[in-house]
Amino acid sequence: MTFITRFAPSPTGPMHLGHAYSAMLAYDISQENDGDFHLRIEDLDQSRAKIHWEEQIYEDLSWLGIKWNKTVLRQSERLDLYFTEMLRKAENFGLFICRCSRGDIAKIHWEEQIYEDLSWLGIKWNKSVLRQSERLDLYFTEMLRKAENFGLFICR
Repeated sequence: MTFITRFAPSPTGPMHLGHAYSAMLAYDISQENDGDFHLRIEDLDQSRAKIHWEEQIYEDLSWLGIKWNKTVLRQSERLDLYFTEMLRKAENFGLFICRCSRGDIAKIHWEEQIYEDLSWLGIKWNKSVLRQSERLDLYFTEMLRKAENFGLFICR
């Protein structure tokens, strides 16, 4: 198996020291492990992404001595792949399209929503006894357990 790292800048402005550090770290790790370094351009914000900033990214990385795989992945060229995968996951995991506005969502009282969400997980408790932080801990612990039971792997 090949060890792969990646750097995914957005071409919306000049790179800064944080970008340089992240790119060099990912590149060095890939080299230390005889791996590949991938460059993925996050160009989905079409109103701000500019080709001259993308070209500057290539120049800056070259100046830093970073060499990437020949194929640069561009997010905007992979939308069909993402959409297909999203539909597959929606069918397999029961996802649905929410047509709520942000205002509609903001009106929902999140604590009451947690109790409703927990009912389908089979969790029962006297909600007046638990503090908010305890309820959230229980909620997320149970969500992780259920996800792992269905073969979903959660990075912690």
